[in-house]
Amino acid sequence: MTKQDGSFNKTAVVLSGYMFLPLKNSTVGSRWKHTLYCFHSLHKFKFPSHETLHFHLEKCTSMNQIKQVQAQVIIQGLTNQTLTLGKLIGFCAVSDAGNLEYAQLVFDQIKVPNKFMYNSLIRGYSSSNNPVKAVLLYREMVNTRLSPNEFTLPFVLKACACQSSYWVAVLVHSHGVKLGIGSLVCVQNALINVYVVCRLLSNARKVFDEISDRTLVSWNSMIGGYSKMGCCKEAFLVVN
Repeated sequence: MTKQDGSFNKTAVVLSGYMFLPLKNSTVGSRWKHTLYCFHSLHKFKFPSHETLHFHLEKCTSMNQIKQVQAQVIIQGLTNQTLTLGKLIGFCAVSDAGNLEYAQLVFDQIKVPNKFMYNSLIRGYSSSNNPVKAVLLYREMVNTRLSPNEFTLPFVLKACACQSSYWVAVLVHSHGVKLGIGSLVCVQNALINVYVVCRLLSNARKVFDEISDRTLVSWNSMIGGYSKMGCCKEAFLVVN
């Protein structure tokens, strides 16, 4: 992390294309934004007009603007610039002004999508009317030998909750444990939500009790789960 002279070496903390985040209680969203900022700060643009184009991409607020930028990406021969394409897919998949189908279209044209692109689509589909697509993308991602991370599993588990897919969630969490990220609070919170949706409160409580550093989401998920099931006494005891 630091050089011999004590100065900070920011490139030493880049792991598999993502910046390590020593943010104790940060949310998945805040980690995502922080990762984008750090990763972009290390990126070297192909030429000045590429940097300008990327700047405009970050300022886009509508699909019309995104399509104009994409046209310039094609004209300037930047279709192999993964950071730029990843940012474009991220906007389309995650932004309220985006278009998930368009994100998928761009994604399908990329020969070797990277982890960020997969994560963006998985996140988008987890909140869509077709959450099963998030699970399918997760399986595709694993088959391409890209290791899921803390930006992947919470949204795959969210998709499992939407489908009440208990066994799929168990397999996803088991995979997370093997990768060493199953104990991250963002992953455990998502798992609690799956168990609550599947009406398996004892399982949810077991995960809750195993969280050493619970967040507000942890408490709300567990208390909300008990309340929905009419277990008012248990909900009260959680608080106390």
